[in-house]
Amino acid sequence: FLMQYGNYLVLGVGAVLIVIFFYAVLKAYRKYDKEYVPEFSGDYYRELPASYPPAIMSYLVNFKEINRNDLTATLLDLIRKGFIEVDYTNQSLTDKDANYTLIYNRNMDKSQLTDFEKYTLEWFFDIIGKRGDSITLDDIESYAKKMNNAEKYKECNMKWNNLVKKEGKKHTF
Repeated sequence: FLMQYGNYLVLGVGAVLIVIFFYAVLKAYRKYDKEYVPEFSGDYYRELPASYPPAIMSYLVNFKEINRNDLTATLLDLIRKGFIEVDYTNQSLTDKDANYTLIYNRNMDKSQLTDFEKYTLEWFFDIIGKRGDSITLDDIESYAKKMNNAEKYKECNMKWNNLVKKEGKKHTF
């Protein structure tokens, strides 16, 4: 009997096992694939309700504290807005010792910038860059390392922090 019908028996058992497997998968899918019902019932914003600069958003998120990365984020935001261009000729964006050149586009209308964004441009290009239109990352680093510039750098940083806080207070965060 096994010799004559053995292949059919194996085929039949395999088919039954496949049907049982798909039945189990379907049953598990119906049991566990349910939409999660959130407990939150307020308004949900996919985007921010306004276009705040990164330092102001950080001020809000960090409970009115200025983060050390906020200045870098402000510089990157000014690059995004077109006030500063980055020249990284012959350098990779991932180079550890990259020395990018930041180029100030003085022709842009600064009327839409906040006071601390305007001061960022003044600080880096007029104070550190000595009223030039470009500055390198090495220039910024060497400026801050010189003892006679360290106090001025600290003073500028404190002024920048106060301008960010002042702007944050305008938004009643």
